[in-house]
Amino acid sequence: DLAKGVKRPIKKAHMAINYPIIDDEIKRELGEVDNEFFQLYPAVIVDDEQNYHEGFWVFNIFEYMDVLNLEECLINNYKPGEDEYAIKRYSLCKQKMQTIPENERLVFMPEYSDFPHVMVHEKIVKVFKELKVDTLNFVKFPTV
Repeated sequence: DLAKGVKRPIKKAHMAINYPIIDDEIKRELGEVDNEFFQLYPAVIVDDEQNYHEGFWVFNIFEYMDVLNLEECLINNYKPGEDEYAIKRYSLCKQKMQTIPENERLVFMPEYSDFPHVMVHEKIVKVFKELKVDTLNFVKFPTV
């Protein structure tokens, strides 16, 4: 990018593969979100000119949660009993979600996806919107 004269800015939030990285301000506003499946872990961003930027946190999700309604998800060639599926559209299982305390489902990754996406509670999205984060997109999906 630098060879073309394009320098990528360091902003409040970024993605590293499919894991969000947030700055200290967002972390402060989120409050206590760590739980037994997720923690915010210190991170450093190296910019295009090899400068180090501290004060960032990566979403470290170390256990998947069984929260999907697989029959309602859009899955090509769905066959019950598989370990992973190529999920095109997610659908959460309301019954499964209700059994999990809210603080444990603020940030999670669903089980059974061949490329699980980070899912966040509406409370988390609200913080990002209030801070006018423009580098991440959030998609709402159904709970059935």
